[in-house]
Amino acid sequence: MGRELYDDGAEAKRILAAGRAIYISDDAFPGQVIKKYPDGRREIVRLDENGNDIVIRKLS
Repeated sequence: MGRELYDDGAEAKRILAAGRAIYISDDAFPGQVIKKYPDGRREIVRLDENGNDIVIRKLS
């Protein structure tokens, strides 16, 4: 049987506070990857074959 994981968001907050972006999912955009920046901006992104972010759409 699998272990349940608990995520209180502390690590994401720590990364954002350090000035780095995080990648998240959002139920409003199923199957998409959201890149969230420390300043609150969000973008739907995908990775190209070299691992670079390609912005599909700016959300905020």
